[in-house]
Amino acid sequence: MLAERIESWTKEWWEQGLQQGEEKGFYLGELQTLQRQLTRRFGPLPQAVQVRLSTASREEIERCRAIA
Repeated sequence: MLAERIESWTKEWWEQGLQQGEEKGFYLGELQTLQRQLTRRFGPLPQAVQVRLSTASREEIERCRAIA
């Protein structure tokens, strides 16, 4: 019984880690795409803009990509 519970927890933690990794990868891809779009449109991005982008949430990045 204890072994089954430990196995279940391990599987659950593994799946959670995998999902978090996928979400992080998607976020980084969206961020890189937005940075490329802005650079093509406006030229090199000022440091302040780069810092702001690096702290933006996934939702903020998605909104910016929609209008960029």
